[in-house]
Amino acid sequence: MANDIIQNTRSNNLMIIEDERNQKRLQHILFETAVRYATGNKHVIFVTEKPIDSVPSEVLSNYSSIYKKIIFVYSKSAEAILLKLNDIKAWNFTPSLVIVESIQNLLRKPGSSGEDLNFSYSVFLSSVLDSVCYYSRKQGDRSQCIITMARDVIETGHLIVEPFFQQQNVIPGRSINTCSDVLDALRECG
Repeated sequence: MANDIIQNTRSNNLMIIEDERNQKRLQHILFETAVRYATGNKHVIFVTEKPIDSVPSEVLSNYSSIYKKIIFVYSKSAEAILLKLNDIKAWNFTPSLVIVESIQNLLRKPGSSGEDLNFSYSVFLSSVLDSVCYYSRKQGDRSQCIITMARDVIETGHLIVEPFFQQQNVIPGRSINTCSDVLDALRECG
């Protein structure tokens, strides 16, 4: 039973490796993904450091009624984000999709290195994915998560991806050109 839960968690979620040259573009694609997901009468949590700027006016006007289905969490603190995800568990708002953008920006602190970073990344991802599992059980349907992170986090060994994501669910950001690419990848998960 426990192995099934772990396997489902690993298979239902998507990790996007950021291409630092196109981070802003990826953020806009993820925003559009959240909007499109919400048009299917589903709730979304979008976690990012700061508000998304320069959203195309057609997106704002065409989807204004959809925004109430999206909760934006703006924070530079991993602890604050985890507290917010736990708070949401008590709300009458159960997300089907949780997007957490650029986790390296939340976890890199001056003076932290090696084992400290390994531990921080593992605890943060475990906590986020635990919340996603809780949301799945609460709504009786699959909730999914998209995490984005910088390539160097994986290349330096600060995060070992395999315990959290199946290999086919880890994709390079440069291969994502539209929100349809993200939605297709989510459909293929699981």
